[in-house]
Amino acid sequence: MVQIERQDHRRLKEIARTAERDGHPTAPFLLAEIRRAQVFDHALVEETVGLNKQVSFRIDFGPTRRRLFVLPDHYSNSEFEVSVLSPVGAAMLGLRKGDRMPYRDIFGALHFVTIMDVEPLRPNFTAGAGPQDPPDPGPQAA
Repeated sequence: MVQIERQDHRRLKEIARTAERDGHPTAPFLLAEIRRAQVFDHALVEETVGLNKQVSFRIDFGPTRRRLFVLPDHYSNSEFEVSVLSPVGAAMLGLRKGDRMPYRDIFGALHFVTIMDVEPLRPNFTAGAGPQDPPDPGPQAA
């Protein structure tokens, strides 16, 4: 079951429709996922993949990756983020820990994404910048 937070539903639908008009290849898949989603208040979807949440996932049988789930306009670094408008992002939207979803990559190959964990955005994580390290104290005497 796909679950989307009420506050994100309208914004995601608008982004997907605009992307579809622009001919984005993932837009029809994202729109289909949004249409079949159940819309809930924040408290009921805390552990589902949604905007600005940390998602740990595995593609096929590969290593577990951890990324911030973001809107396409906020996406800047594939090491730290996954866009909802990417094929794997559209597949993950609204899933919960343990859910598995098939999707096709940009080349048409079939893959499966498995959600390992979902966490709210950590206070020390900034979209676009990756995890923040403590401030550098500068050179240290030996």
